[in-house]
Amino acid sequence: MNIFDRMNSMSNFTHNEEALMSFIMRHPYRFIELKPKQIAKEAFVSLSTIYRFADKLELDGINALKVELLAALMDKEPAQASTDGADITLEGSPLQYLGQLKDLSARTLQQTYLKAEPAELHKMMSLLKNPRRLVVFSTYANIWFANNFAYQMQEIGRYVQVPIDQYSQINNAGSLSDQDAAIIVSINGLSSTMKKVGEILHANGCPFILITANENHAMRSLASALFWIDPIQSRFDELADFTTRASVLYAFDSLFTLYFKGHFQENAQKRMSFKQNSKIFGGETIDLIEVK
Repeated sequence: MNIFDRMNSMSNFTHNEEALMSFIMRHPYRFIELKPKQIAKEAFVSLSTIYRFADKLELDGINALKVELLAALMDKEPAQASTDGADITLEGSPLQYLGQLKDLSARTLQQTYLKAEPAELHKMMSLLKNPRRLVVFSTYANIWFANNFAYQMQEIGRYVQVPIDQYSQINNAGSLSDQDAAIIVSINGLSSTMKKVGEILHANGCPFILITANENHAMRSLASALFWIDPIQSRFDELADFTTRASVLYAFDSLFTLYFKGHFQENAQKRMSFKQNSKIFGGETIDLIEVK
């Protein structure tokens, strides 16, 4: 039974809760996009009504309600072949197959978006604003996303280091101080190298952003800011980590956007200049990223 069926089957709602349910039924996507205070304003209910409503549905807060709504809406899409919406079947046409992958990725990014906390985003903007050095530490599986982030930053005149091997990562971590900043990608928290890097950065006073899907990550208390990702696990994970890759790329693109926004006019001018200069080489850019 999806969330819409559950709401329709319940009869113990108050007048205000019924008004909220009516708003959700009429504008489900709007409800997902809005912040709690905006929902209260548009639905003409109080914040406490929204929380009580989620509680009666046995959900852990408004974000959990949004995730349930999104799941139910995705299930209504023609391309969604699985009954639980979190799996990809191996049946159907190639076009249906691509549609299922699209829907799975879309839901993953939406859930990651719903986990974003405004306070954490402001911390990230502050950390990325003007560090002396910016270094990204990642396990090998996500190094290429880190390099892509470094290339984007290079286009607006900001050099980012991406050490690859364990020795270089530990060595770079030891050379950073409170004048620098770092990003650590540690999805499940299983990498002993990433854990060591985090401990070294914390001991040196170097602030770092932790990108992770593990809410009980050992480095949670050491990180200066947290970027939660929420890849949906499915049977397709046995073939490739589609949703994890989509989440990590989304995280890096989000960090680039936050940095870009910090000095929008200046960064826009730098990017236009970079693109203009690249035309000198026949429209192709030259990869100048130094990987240490």
